[in-house]
Amino acid sequence: MESTTVHSSNEEEILAAWQKADDAFAPWASLPIEKRLSYIQLLRFTISDLREEIADIISSATGKPPIEALGSEVIPVLEALRHIEKEAPGLFNRERVRTPMIFLGKNSSIIRKPRGKIAIISPWNFPFQLSLIPVVEALTAGNCVLLKPSAETPLASLLLEKISGLFPDGVFQVLHGGAETGRLMIEQQPDYIHFTGSVATGKVIQKQAAEHLIPTTLELGGKDAMVVHEDANVERAANAASWGAFMNSGQVCLSVERVIVHEEVQEEFLNSVRSNIAALRRDGEKEYEIGRMTTKKQWDIVYSQVQEALDQGAEQIAGKPPEQWDDQTLTIEPVVLTGVTGEMRVWKEETFGPVFSVRTYSTIDEALELFNDTIYGLSGSIFTADQELAANFTAKVRTGNFMINDVISHAANHYLPYGGTKQSGIGSYHATAGMRSFSIETSVMSARGSMNSEILWYPYEGKFESLSQIIDYYYGRNRNWKSFLQTFMGLTRRP
Repeated sequence: MESTTVHSSNEEEILAAWQKADDAFAPWASLPIEKRLSYIQLLRFTISDLREEIADIISSATGKPPIEALGSEVIPVLEALRHIEKEAPGLFNRERVRTPMIFLGKNSSIIRKPRGKIAIISPWNFPFQLSLIPVVEALTAGNCVLLKPSAETPLASLLLEKISGLFPDGVFQVLHGGAETGRLMIEQQPDYIHFTGSVATGKVIQKQAAEHLIPTTLELGGKDAMVVHEDANVERAANAASWGAFMNSGQVCLSVERVIVHEEVQEEFLNSVRSNIAALRRDGEKEYEIGRMTTKKQWDIVYSQVQEALDQGAEQIAGKPPEQWDDQTLTIEPVVLTGVTGEMRVWKEETFGPVFSVRTYSTIDEALELFNDTIYGLSGSIFTADQELAANFTAKVRTGNFMINDVISHAANHYLPYGGTKQSGIGSYHATAGMRSFSIETSVMSARGSMNSEILWYPYEGKFESLSQIIDYYYGRNRNWKSFLQTFMGLTRRP
C-alpha cells in the first residue's frame, strides 16, 4: 500500500496556477489544430514507450494487478489519443451544415472554439485513465487544464505531474489535495468543470458550480445490472460476470453489482461462477487476478454492506465470510450473494467492491422491472441469443450505456459517447463527445449582403398574405416550389 505523501496545493499556489493558465491560454488556443495534435502524438508515444513502468506505478498506487493497470488504464488512454488524432482535424475545422430553403441565399456553419480554463477533478479507482482522457480532450480543444487527481493515490498524481511537463508551461497543470483544493479551484470560476467521483461529492460540486453558472460534466456512480436470459450462453455470461464484478476488486463504476438471472439457468450460472472464482490467483509476479482495495474507507463500506445483508437473511455462496477478511492487507476475495431482497443496501447502494448479488426472474418484463429499479443509470447488459429480444430490452432500459453479451468494454470505444442518466451523472465525454463538451460551439449563418431587405424585416405592410402563401407553398398540402420562389423573391425585393 502507498506510503507516499504529496504536499497539498495551498490557496497561493492555486492562484498562481490560475494565472499561469491565463497567460498560456491565448498562445495555446491560437495554435493550429495540427500543432496541438503534435503534443498529443508525443504523449501517445511517451506512454507507449513507458507502458510497463507506468503500469507498475499504477499497480503500486491502487493495488490492482499490473495486467489490469496495463489493460484498463494504459490501453484506454492510448486508444483515446489515437482516436483524437484521427478525428480532431475534422471537428475543429469549420463544419458546413445545410441551410433550409426558407433562408434562401444564406449558408450555415459551426465553429468550435475553446472554452478557456478547465478544472478536472478525477478519482482514485482509475487515476491514470480517468484523469488523462478528459485532460487530452480538453487540451485538444484548445483549453488550458488544471487537474486535481485524488489525494488517495499520490504516486499516480506524481506520474501525472511528470506527464504535464510534455506540454507548454501553464497549459496542463496538476494541483494536489483533497476536497478543500477542489473547492478553491472552483472558487476561481473555471470556464468548465469535469468531475468523476461519488454522487455525494458530485452534488456538492454542482451546487458550487451553479452559484456561478459554470457548466459541468459529472461522471458519478453506478449499480449496473446484468440480465442472464434462459437462452444465453451461460458459460460466457458467468465469465463476464466474474470479470465484470471482480476486476479491480470491483472498484469500477461500471462494475457488475446486480445479476438478474432466469430461474431456469440460475444453478448452471452460479456453478460456473464458483468454478471461475476458485481458479483466480491471489499472488504472482504480473498476472495474478485478485488485487486489493485501494482505501480502508472503501473496504469498510463493502464489509458493512455484505455483513448487513447476511444478517438480514442473504446467503454467501462464494468467498470468505466478512469476519475472516483482512483489514490490514485490504484484500477481499470475490463474494457472491443470493437470497438478496430489493430493500438490502447491497442491492440498492453502490458497493464498489468485489461483490455481486443475484436475484431470479421468470419473465423478461420482470427482469426489466428489476433492472430499472435503481436511482442509478450508468450502464448494464443482457446476455441472450435472441437479438430481437435484446434490441427490445435495450430500448426500454434507463441507462446512458448498454451492452449485449458483453460488459464494460464499451467504455473503451471512443466512437461512442460515455455518460450516465439519473444519479449516475450529467453530460457525456469520450473523443468527439468530450471534445465538443470542452468547446464553445458557435453557430454561424451568413448572408451575401447584396439584398436590401429580408422577408421578415420592416415594413410589415402588405406582407401577411404573402407569408401565409409561403407557409402553404413550403410547409402545407399545396407544396409548390415555383410559387414559393416567386413569392419569396417578391418579398425580398420590397423596400
